[in-house]
Amino acid sequence: ETPSIPSEVEHHNFDQITFVQKALSTTSEMYETGIQRHAFSYNNQIEWCDFDRRFGEHFNEELVRPLNLEQKFYYAMMTHPQNYVTVVSGSTGSGKTLVALQAGLELVEEGIVEGIVYARNTVTSNDQQAELGFRKGDEEQKLGYFMYPLYAAVNFTIEHQSKRSIDARVEYTGNTNSVKRENATEVFMKKYNIEVMDIAHLRGTTISRKFVIIDEAQNMTNATLKLIGTRMGDETRLVVMGDPGQIDHPFLSKRRNALVSLLNKAQHNNFIAGIQLRHTIRSQVADWFDKNF
Repeated sequence: ETPSIPSEVEHHNFDQITFVQKALSTTSEMYETGIQRHAFSYNNQIEWCDFDRRFGEHFNEELVRPLNLEQKFYYAMMTHPQNYVTVVSGSTGSGKTLVALQAGLELVEEGIVEGIVYARNTVTSNDQQAELGFRKGDEEQKLGYFMYPLYAAVNFTIEHQSKRSIDARVEYTGNTNSVKRENATEVFMKKYNIEVMDIAHLRGTTISRKFVIIDEAQNMTNATLKLIGTRMGDETRLVVMGDPGQIDHPFLSKRRNALVSLLNKAQHNNFIAGIQLRHTIRSQVADWFDKNF
């Protein structure tokens, strides 16, 4: 039978649902057939997600495919025509930034947005003995220290493209030495109109028709997140991400920060799509430290 959303459970837009097909054996015992279908709830209806088709042969080969079910739901959320605000919580190495970048690149290629903006909270480790003091350089150089997650995702995408396409090898020669790698990153960011921004300078600006990625939201106050959200203009899509287990702000806690506040609102509000990524894919070492410290 065609599945339906259980009426006794209250669902909100972009709740992720997995249906597992069951059948009766010849001995009248119920068993799982192994067939699964995935869906979002949207306007109290089921909206099917054909991930095999979406991320199979029809997926852009230049983009990095989501690896697991969580990432596929995450990607589908960010590119959904009716979704403009996504909040994601995930441990280190769960693919928050990399998958968000791929979704942004797809939206740029399709002309839905005009570029990608990445802003990361510049709160550093609260270990006073680990501080390096004032950093040399102008604003762009100082900001660059905090943008390594974006650059890592960009470089991973470049390497993926260079393996997939001869044209990409010509355009992005990022595997030979560090100088060419840096040039490849600059060329890539100009091509897709990717820019980095200091959150402190968002006041007084309006960001329109962009895919905005806000990182390290667990180190933000609600007031800072409100400042960011109220800067979003027409047709802009906002992705807020972070890990509540990595709080570095001296006045915030796991239960009191902008990321958790937005996740709580997503559970009860149809305007916000929320998801948690629980699987670490970076390495076994990263997974062990995430679970044991």
